[in-house]
Formats: sequence, structure tokens, C-alpha cells
Amino acid sequence: MKKITPIILVLIFVLVTPVFGIEAVQMSGEAPGNIIVLEKPEGYNQTVGEEYTFIVKAIDPQGDQVSFQWNWVNSQNPDDWSDWSDYDDHNTPQTFKHTWNYYQEQKIFARARDDNNPENIGPWTLIGVYNFPRTREAAQQAPSQQGLLLTMIETLTATTSQSSSCLEAETPVVAESSSLNAETVISTSE
Repeated sequence: MKKITPIILVLIFVLVTPVFGIEAVQMSGEAPGNIIVLEKPEGYNQTVGEEYTFIVKAIDPQGDQVSFQWNWVNSQNPDDWSDWSDYDDHNTPQTFKHTWNYYQEQKIFARARDDNNPENIGPWTLIGVYNFPRTREAAQQAPSQQGLLLTMIETLTATTSQSSSCLEAETPVVAESSSLNAETVISTSE
């Protein structure tokens, strides 16, 4: 009798579920993919205190509704990230607005999750890099992204060629951070 009870319970569940319209919840599946940017501010230099509009969408492999989370300040601290947005149909453009109130360069990231399995979150996607200079003169003097990359490569090359051993001198170490969409991070080993 003890062995028959679990079998009977499973059989009842299988028979009763379709009759009463109860659907089994699928908890597996893939997270939404990278975010597709449909509209974002043009250019590198922006204005502090001005509201900017971003229109994005994400495609969920199972067609589930999606929600977005934003990292407006390129922070590793989850307390600095936005709350998750309301769910909406996948592959549907969603509009987000943000205003920056301080001066500095910002890398903006976003990610998506679906309503079927909210713990299964898609990757951070780099939406854009913007500079918020203090003055018009600072904006004109701000280095371009390509210029910054070339400067970093030149510094890395010069430091590496001057040092015969990593133990004798400080050497920049290049690492990739998978949590923020493979952004290059440069640090100095001691």
C-alpha cells in the first residue's frame, strides 16, 4: 500500500491538471539574450541635468515577457543598480529615461530576465559610454575612446618593455571581467 500511494497521487495530478486548466510551470529555459538598442543619445559628451532617453528590447528564446535592470553608473555594487522594470512582451521596445547629476565618464549597462524564471538573468550589455564634463572647454579636451585605448596600449607596451621581470617592476595586468560584458580592466600588480 505504501508503494502504491505515490503512484496514485501522481496519476491523480496528471489526470486532474488538464481537467481544471492547471498548467505546469516550466522553470527551465534560457535567459533573454543581449539587449538590442533601438535608440540612445548620440555622441560622447553629454550635459549634466538633462534627461536622456534609451529605447531597448530583448528577445527571449521561449517568448516569455521580459524585465530590464540598468547599471547607470558602471558600479559593481548592486545597491547602485536600478530596480527591475515591469514585465512586458519580449521583442517589444521599452523606453527608459535617466538624468545624471554629476560630472564624469559613465559606462551604461543593462540586462534582462524573463517572467518564467526570474533567477535566470541575461548578460550585462554595454549600452553606451558617455562623458559629462564640467565645462564646454573640458568637453573639447576630453579624450576620445580610441585615444584612451591607444594610450592604455602604449602604456602597457612601454611598461612591459622596460621591465625584464614581473617581480622586479610594476607591470600592468590585463584581465577580462565576464560580469560586465568582457570590459577590459587594467590594474597594477605589486
